Amino acid sequence: MVRHRVAAGDPAVRSRSDLVPFLRRESEIFPGAQETILDMFAEGEKVAARRYFRETQRGAMGSYLPTGKTMNAEYSAIYRVRNGQRIEAWAEWGNLSGFRQSGHL
Repeated sequence: MVRHRVAAGDPAVRSRSDLVPFLRRESEIFPGAQETILDMFAEGEKVAARRYFRETQRGAMGSYLPTGKTMNAEYSAIYRVRNGQRIEAWAEWGNLSGFRQSGHL
């Protein structure tokens, strides 16, 4: 499983074993995150989804300390699926908007 991050640089997830700590960090930052799938399309091994995310920042995002402010964001993700498992993912969202809403800008 590789999770590509174009806006953030090199992938933080390069294997399935990297995925668990990545998701653990995400749940510490946004412990009650709510996500909704707005649209989803599939063709061959690829699945594309437009999703909505809402949560309050409760943990540090790197050097950005928790603000207790809520972030609402739509983001797009493309997944490559093989044998019923995601093996690759590309997810992009409006980083600038997210940082503004969280009170970091």
